[in-house]
Amino acid sequence: MSEDVEILTTVQTTGYELCVALCERQTECRLSIRPLKRGVFVKKEDVLDVLREQGIRHLLELDLDIFCRDAAQGKRDDVLVARGKLPVPGRDAALELRVRPTTEKRHYAEDREGNVDFKNAGLFENVAAGTPIAVWHPAVPGEDGFTVTGKTLPAEPVNDFTIECGPNVERSADGLTFTALVDGRVIREDRRISVSDRFEIPRHVDFDVGNIDFIGHVIVRGDVMDGFSVRGRKSLTVEGNAGACTLQSDGDITITGMTGHDSAAGGHIQCGGNLQAKYLSDATVICNRTIQVQNEIIRSVVKCMGAVEVEGTLTGGCCVALGGVQVGQLGTRHGMETEVIAGIDYHYLDRVEQLQDDLENTQMKMEQVNIMLGPQSEKDHDDGNAGDMPETLRTRIRQLQKELTKLNEHADRLLQQLDDVGATPTETANPKVNVVRHANTGSVVRLSNIKHRLVEPLQGPVTLMERFGSHLFVTELTPLSLNVREIERLLDKTQA
Repeated sequence: MSEDVEILTTVQTTGYELCVALCERQTECRLSIRPLKRGVFVKKEDVLDVLREQGIRHLLELDLDIFCRDAAQGKRDDVLVARGKLPVPGRDAALELRVRPTTEKRHYAEDREGNVDFKNAGLFENVAAGTPIAVWHPAVPGEDGFTVTGKTLPAEPVNDFTIECGPNVERSADGLTFTALVDGRVIREDRRISVSDRFEIPRHVDFDVGNIDFIGHVIVRGDVMDGFSVRGRKSLTVEGNAGACTLQSDGDITITGMTGHDSAAGGHIQCGGNLQAKYLSDATVICNRTIQVQNEIIRSVVKCMGAVEVEGTLTGGCCVALGGVQVGQLGTRHGMETEVIAGIDYHYLDRVEQLQDDLENTQMKMEQVNIMLGPQSEKDHDDGNAGDMPETLRTRIRQLQKELTKLNEHADRLLQQLDDVGATPTETANPKVNVVRHANTGSVVRLSNIKHRLVEPLQGPVTLMERFGSHLFVTELTPLSLNVREIERLLDKTQA
């Protein structure tokens, strides 16, 4: 018997004492008997009269028969003689999120070895357009119960509420499934769910925020600290300063500036669209479209498939731009090595450098093998001395000769690849360098077929271009967007 027992009545006769008790929130009625003398016969009708007087319903007839039979045999265990029904609980309405929503709480994950990268705070999950982000479970009302006396036991009320579709979210016809309409992150605001393709960081990117890799647009209102990475696949804006960090986007990147601190790691920018900055220092930049820098580029490696335009100074490092280069000032008065390469695809230059490095390493190995062979290579073929040579030395010489043969073959292949690789001409190639104010001595200008080091300062505004196949030609400043082919056509027309 449960603990919530309520004695409803006790009936005493000359032969027995009958106890009627309720339990389980009055949904069960139990009888027990205490014989006052032996041989007492309990009539079912007498028991029914007692139950009726107490208003008991929902009797279990078979159990009452058993009770009367056992009572006649002197047994007095309690017996269930009536049963009601407990209320059936309902189910609260609930929104089951299939994607973790954006949060301020850091969510660190362990790798397979149990290591935790504290630079990855996991503030959101990326979600692609068309992905189900949540499932709605409507409230299900409970079922009322009743006591053995017929009193209703109401079910507990359920928590019912509605969910509103926010921006970039579609709800299915049955109202149960929420689907993202754009690439982005899920935002849960009380009873509203939405998807945003923007992620704004109102402070610095540091350990509190961690590395960012977002499928949409990223806006950083503060700085990006050393050692962190930020990727906004659609676009990236950094209103503060970027240190020796990594910035990436398949779209446009706009930053105040980057300072790599002249460290081994430096700063890195990978831009699939256009790049705009006030300054770049000690940075490695790869850009698929155009680069515009307001103040200066210092000691940086810049590789661009479009045009590079620097209103201020380009000093130190190397700048490669397929679409041409325009600078306010090139190099420094102190002769800092500054190289500008215009009208050439940097992929071609990288491939040539890779092949040349491989060839140089191969030639060094060949030289080392030749040193190890020394005069022994000829002695191995001298029949007069071959018999005096130990077998182990003869075997080692053969191995070195085989290795040398393979290295020679590899070197020949590399030389052939260097001959085959070429700077494929493209319509966007514009081998010209515009100098608006001044170009300093020691600056190196490389165009399609020429490489020229300035041995004396050059005063702007001028355009440097290739003329007659192998000569550096200096002419009056032309718009950077004007291709050298058109300039040559105009020059030829003028001279004619």
